[in-house]
Amino acid sequence: MQRLLCMVPFLAALLAGCNNSGGPAATSQTGGRPLIVVGVLFTIALLFAPRHGIIVKLMLRQMLTLRILADDIVALLYRHQEHQQENQPIDRAEPPVSARTIASQLLASRSAVAVAIAKLKRQGQLRLAYGICELTDAGTQHARDLIRSHRLWEQYLVSEADMDASRIHDKAERFEHFTDAPMQQHLEVQTRHPTRDPHGRVIPRDGDSPRGGNATGE
Repeated sequence: MQRLLCMVPFLAALLAGCNNSGGPAATSQTGGRPLIVVGVLFTIALLFAPRHGIIVKLMLRQMLTLRILADDIVALLYRHQEHQQENQPIDRAEPPVSARTIASQLLASRSAVAVAIAKLKRQGQLRLAYGICELTDAGTQHARDLIRSHRLWEQYLVSEADMDASRIHDKAERFEHFTDAPMQQHLEVQTRHPTRDPHGRVIPRDGDSPRGGNATGE
């Protein structure tokens, strides 16, 4: 963007020079058209530049927001599966998860949740039947990866950063969306291959099925 700003005077002078080469008559006919052209080009670049354009930045931000919401949805459904598999009395069994429930628990608008659910369905990670959301095998794998990242981060923040366990959830939730496989391996090594997070929840591993631990953690 800074380069573009520096080029504006050069472009204006160049177009003015081309305009003046036609003589006074040409100059009087075109008037301030060179500056108008430069202004139009600058505005287009300002809005649509691939890296720094305002419109492009807004689109990328919306895409990231949608991806994070989709991640949060599959993680929520995974935790629901864990809770269902815990040894709870039948009369305390959790109800199925609907789009409305997701919006309420994630504090998201129902329209945003609907868009994220549609995306997950297209990707084959979620199925929706009679208003009830369920993970597919692909969705379960995605969610397991997110939960693994989250709980490894929680363990790292407690054991290596010496943070209180009551203050780590929000930080781990932010980090989980940007943690790849090498980072997971690094966290696992640094925390000495833990099997449970500070709340007592099982840390999933590749090939594991969802299963619960202590119901007090996230």
